[in-house]
Amino acid sequence: MPLQSLFEWLTYGMLVPWALIAFAPNWRVTKIAVQTVFLPGILSALYAWLFIVGLNSVGENSAAESMPLMENIRANFDNDHILLAAWIHYLVFDLMVGLWIVGDARRYGVYQVLIWPSLALTYAAGPLGLLIYLATRLFFTREISFMDAPVDLKHKTHA
Repeated sequence: MPLQSLFEWLTYGMLVPWALIAFAPNWRVTKIAVQTVFLPGILSALYAWLFIVGLNSVGENSAAESMPLMENIRANFDNDHILLAAWIHYLVFDLMVGLWIVGDARRYGVYQVLIWPSLALTYAAGPLGLLIYLATRLFFTREISFMDAPVDLKHKTHA
């Protein structure tokens, strides 16, 4: 599959898991397809393959081996494999943040409909969506800590 086609498939295909966590987070299909290690794991494996292929194709004097300057990072993105790997990096981490938002909102009793804007922005602009959720959470719960979440007695936790 050409890299451009893979890029398009991933970009538009990721709308499905985002819609599932936004509108049907408790549905069995969502729990199996999105809220397990499978989707992030598959995407992470694809990322690793693209990253390795990309690094192997840039040569020994690549920007990847240079000092961490913005121009060196920009030069790495001239390689389509590395560029697509970077896009997958965004997709995976944004999805993980979205899953965290859904779980955190559930723990704190924030209504699902109130996090829809945060989820849409997290998909489109990552940290901006997280910021909106954190503001929403603070407004409705007055809770600022990540570590003192209410205990969900339905699920066993291991210390």
